[in-house]
Amino acid sequence: MPRRPETSRENILAAATKLARKDGLAKLGIRSVAASCGVSVGTIYNYFPDKDALVIGVVGSFWHDALDPWLSRAGSLGLVEACEELAACLVGPLSEFRGSWIAESELRQPRREGEAKQGESDLIGQVVEALAASARDDARIDQKKMADVGAHELAKLCWHEARDDAREGSASCLALAKTIELAFYK
Repeated sequence: MPRRPETSRENILAAATKLARKDGLAKLGIRSVAASCGVSVGTIYNYFPDKDALVIGVVGSFWHDALDPWLSRAGSLGLVEACEELAACLVGPLSEFRGSWIAESELRQPRREGEAKQGESDLIGQVVEALAASARDDARIDQKKMADVGAHELAKLCWHEARDDAREGSASCLALAKTIELAFYK
């Protein structure tokens, strides 16, 4: 008797992400993901109740792939280095995302939009908290000056600049990093 393929949410997401990268989010379908995984359509529905849930999973997987390596290192970086590395780690993935998925994901109005926004918000919250921790833990920073601005507020600014740099191909995050260095470093 042939053995059934090993299936998990992670395997399904990996296959769906590969298909989305190849063909785009708009062409991503439950049937094509099932065929790619070598499982029945019903098996996919056991993990994802509809295409919207699958698309949310793929986009979430994209963000985790882009940000998890940086998050694992952020605790060992000073604030300036954390900002610079965050901007650098987003360039490639956001270029890919912008090129094929942003327009497609904006055209779709998933029924689970709140779920998608919450997942994105949670991950961005982790990034902002890691940046704030870098600001609080960086021994080179004058913490009295930092208290006037607030580590969390500065961290949110760093996130927005890093994300916008990667989206637009600008260097404003590098300018912000230099400004932080001049304004807050001893």
